[in-house]
Amino acid sequence: MVGIGLHLCCIFFDVIMPRNYRKKLGPRGKRNYDPVYLERAVLAIRRGTLSTRKASEQFAIPYTTLNRWVKDKDNKLLTYGRPPALQNLEEEKLVQILLICVEWRFPMKIYDVRYMVQQYLNKCERREVRFHDNLPGLVV
Repeated sequence: MVGIGLHLCCIFFDVIMPRNYRKKLGPRGKRNYDPVYLERAVLAIRRGTLSTRKASEQFAIPYTTLNRWVKDKDNKLLTYGRPPALQNLEEEKLVQILLICVEWRFPMKIYDVRYMVQQYLNKCERREVRFHDNLPGLVV
């Protein structure tokens, strides 16, 4: 009986219920463009074939987004969050040391690795503000 009343209500008020919901591109305030178009637009701007304003209109990408990506020479926009405590080369060397310990069948616990990093940072005279006494794993 309720279904009939709802049906009559929809007919009476001329309400059409959508059967297939189509999600709009991206949540509000988020990226509503394809990353491929972003790459093409940035290349066109850097080559000088399009201005930033024209590329923004042609590729439907916000002007400020394009401007930020064009000015980003070091690809800093590709990294997220806080910078790591160790650089890539330092991490690779730590991994090599750990692999040698595995080959020698020397058991290592997680706190052993933490103390190795602490000793390394102390020896390099680097102070990592995020760690308590340069010991990783403990957030200040």
